Amino acid sequence: MGAITSFEQLATALCRAEARELLRTAPTSTRAARLTRALLAAALRRSGGPAASA
Repeated sequence: MGAITSFEQLATALCRAEARELLRTAPTSTRAARLTRALLAAALRRSGGPAASA
């Protein structure tokens, strides 16, 4: 996989509703480290993306 392909996949992944909600919930690595499974699950449900139903 080339660098451009990797970048395109990363850019697409960051556009997903789940990624945006997780970044809103934990914008820093310190806050992300403190997230519990319950908080992660709630963020994914709020996102309304495909992972919300998982």
